[in-house]
Amino acid sequence: MCAEHVWCAIAAEIGGADVTTTSILTSPAVDPHDFAPSPGVARAFAAADVIVLNAGGFDRWADGLVPEGAGVIRVADLPGMAHGETHLFYDPEAASAFGMAFARRLQDLRPADRDGIALRARIFADQVATVRTSIARARPQTAGVAVASLEPVGAPLLHALGFREVAADYARAVMNGTEPPPVQAAALEDEIASRTVRVLVMNAAFDDPTARRYADAARTHGVAVVSLSEALPEGKDWTQWMKASIAALQSAASAVVP
Repeated sequence: MCAEHVWCAIAAEIGGADVTTTSILTSPAVDPHDFAPSPGVARAFAAADVIVLNAGGFDRWADGLVPEGAGVIRVADLPGMAHGETHLFYDPEAASAFGMAFARRLQDLRPADRDGIALRARIFADQVATVRTSIARARPQTAGVAVASLEPVGAPLLHALGFREVAADYARAVMNGTEPPPVQAAALEDEIASRTVRVLVMNAAFDDPTARRYADAARTHGVAVVSLSEALPEGKDWTQWMKASIAALQSAASAVVP
């Protein structure tokens, strides 16, 4: 049982055909910060052998649903995770740490398939390594480029690519469900108009008039716009999703006019 579909997609790769996964948040249009679980979700949590949460403040709605003594993996609490990051599915190190933690948990539950689980976990680790390679190849085009996010959906990936973050207070306010103060909104508008910001990142789940207004302003002033999702796109695995996101950000940074 996973709060977010992306973690279950990774779990399915490692677990193989004998593992059944159930995800709560599967649509890019659903804002996980505002999700309200139903009684059916609570029953599904109670029946799960393993529960996976992003944690780190991302899926607080799930905290009260975890039964006492349940086998739970909180990705944000795994060793080596960056403090303060929330969208950990955009972090190759988080994906790697989760893959190893889930494989160990599954081997305890299914000792007869211990070798198969280990093999599939190594295959996934190799895929994560190819994502790291994609990041390293993109960094010459992305490092130091100024980026603003309307909500910090892809922050771990932006950091890995070396983007220079501006208007961070605005993004954090939106993520925390508060209206950014007028001074922060004005600062973001000025940074777009002056092209201090070279890439604007939007959350695909936030298709509202304010987001569209900023996107329109960015395009008017020659600022590249990239939309990132909080849910795994249909038909893609985690590795494909990350590589597509890296390519989109690299293309946006490369399209910047000096």
